[in-house]
Amino acid sequence: MLPRGINANAAGLVNTIGGNLGTFALCPNLVLYYEGMYGATHSLWSTSPNASFSEAGKKGMIPVMLLPYKNETYANLSNVVYNSNAADAKEKLYEYVVFQDKAYIAKYRGPQGSAANNYKLEMPDQLGGYDVIGVATLLFSNYDSDRANNYLFKEYVLPEKLEVVSAYMFHTLNTATTSFTDVEKITMKNEVKTIEQGAFYGCNLLKYVGFGSKVDLVQANVFEQCTNVIVCTGRADDTGWVSTYNSTMVPIIFSDSSYADPSSNHIVFDSSNFDYIIDGGKIQIARFNNFSATKFVVPATFTPPASSVKDVYGIADYAFKNKTTLQDFIIEATFITRLNKILSGCSGLKNITLPFLGTTRDGIGAGLLTNNLNGQNASLVSVTVNYSAGSSIVIAGSSSNATGAFWTTSNDTNDNFNNLQKITINGPISGINQYAFRNLKSLKYLVINSTLAAGSITEIPATSVGSILYASNNVINI
Repeated sequence: MLPRGINANAAGLVNTIGGNLGTFALCPNLVLYYEGMYGATHSLWSTSPNASFSEAGKKGMIPVMLLPYKNETYANLSNVVYNSNAADAKEKLYEYVVFQDKAYIAKYRGPQGSAANNYKLEMPDQLGGYDVIGVATLLFSNYDSDRANNYLFKEYVLPEKLEVVSAYMFHTLNTATTSFTDVEKITMKNEVKTIEQGAFYGCNLLKYVGFGSKVDLVQANVFEQCTNVIVCTGRADDTGWVSTYNSTMVPIIFSDSSYADPSSNHIVFDSSNFDYIIDGGKIQIARFNNFSATKFVVPATFTPPASSVKDVYGIADYAFKNKTTLQDFIIEATFITRLNKILSGCSGLKNITLPFLGTTRDGIGAGLLTNNLNGQNASLVSVTVNYSAGSSIVIAGSSSNATGAFWTTSNDTNDNFNNLQKITINGPISGINQYAFRNLKSLKYLVINSTLAAGSITEIPATSVGSILYASNNVINI
């Protein structure tokens, strides 16, 4: 065990003894326990675990267990429990810490995934009669390990009362081998509040992660290099999460009440069209898989095979990411409430029709086309926005010439949105803020069709100061 306050570098823990062997190399049964400083903000590393914790191919990196503490009272090694002869079938598979009537899993000591257990590990909700609320860092890491030494589970179900998914819990990043981790699905219950840094780092075969509405913090790079995953959560949005939590830009579905179901009753993979989730009488589009399509229409309803017609009520963040052949994109669905970065990297777009501008219609990130696109787009020619009935809309602008509904960065002739020629906005429009259509050098037609009573558009700045068409000098029809 490492004592409280140790400096890992000074202690020589970052020095390797050659190749990929580290201080604790060839110790496949080891758990590193340590006492953290009360109120400490980070663990033994600040970026990614180094080779010091490598087992040289034996199930990746060793688990690192921060002994729990509360009110400056710390657990110690006398709180560690492991009984390989326990009568309870699950009890003997785990080494764990008991502290203040709660259990914390330090190491899994059971068999690998196999046909006998359906390659599925359902972690215990309790150990020793205590709710499991925490787990060790690197608990199921397969870092740089050959397949024979991987855990080999395809599916994990985390404990019911688990509060924190630990840093690098499933860390893989197999740079030295071609046998990547086998894990495909990870589901957790609704008590999880935090998903720590790099929890699923490098799990490139991972297809599904589901978690509930209580997750108020997701740390950096949680899905780094998880190139095949779809994430579903019961949360309505990602408020409070670290800005780099989704650095790989994986599809994330919000407001999914069926997040804990990784089966085909909930998530449907269709490599020829689009993946989607079924949530009662509704579906959300998770990922578009056609890399040659030039046009896509998001319908108002969709009928899954051998099922009834369902409303389309959502689109995952990054659902159409990098579909560079896509030229025409139309959303006919009217129940959608979030359109965050859905068209990121779609560099060939020419014509789009959306139900609103921005991440949401009225709330977070409302009003900016760049939020739908994840930046600007030089290929766009025409944009149509069909706001449905509801609260009145003031088209977003700025108090300076820095931002607007169709945000552009400068007066440079190579500025993005430089080919945008026509904008049509329909719905309950009550105003247009200054600089809303700034620097749209090719814009010729601006059409605003308000469904409000005549004279309801009252918020328009003076044309002499803060013009709504600042530096958009080629408009011929408004």
